[in-house]
Amino acid sequence: MTPFTFRDVTFYTLTVWATFLVLSLAYGAIRYPDTFRDTGALPLLGATVVAYAVIALALTWLGAPFAWLLGWALRGVHRRWVHVVAFGLLGFVAAAVIALVAAAGAPISGSILLLSVIVAPVCGGCTAFARWVAFRLRDRRRAMSERAGVSVDRVAGS
Repeated sequence: MTPFTFRDVTFYTLTVWATFLVLSLAYGAIRYPDTFRDTGALPLLGATVVAYAVIALALTWLGAPFAWLLGWALRGVHRRWVHVVAFGLLGFVAAAVIALVAAAGAPISGSILLLSVIVAPVCGGCTAFARWVAFRLRDRRRAMSERAGVSVDRVAGS
């Protein structure tokens, strides 16, 4: 299997982040609908969403080297479902570890641990989904380049 290029890894990482953010915002809109309807709370809501997005993006990029290492370790594995499952497990474990570190010594550690039970599987799902999407888009890009007679690998810089 051809290793992912920098472009593939960047797209994969941003897809993990965007998927997690969309799912989180959808959950917030369903769980707390009044917050989204109250126009007086919109500036606070906007600031919270931006802060949340920045924190989630930072944590996603901190995990990118681990994703790259896992991809490198799986370079000889040709079955894509193995990659998707392995990356899902990586996202699950990373989220669980972050939640456990956040809960250590926190006065609301019970709430954080409960949240980690919810967030860790969601992060695993987002990570697996993003790996699947990255494979699909790389295949689409490769098919388009073959029709045009241009090498995808050469275009991507590898």
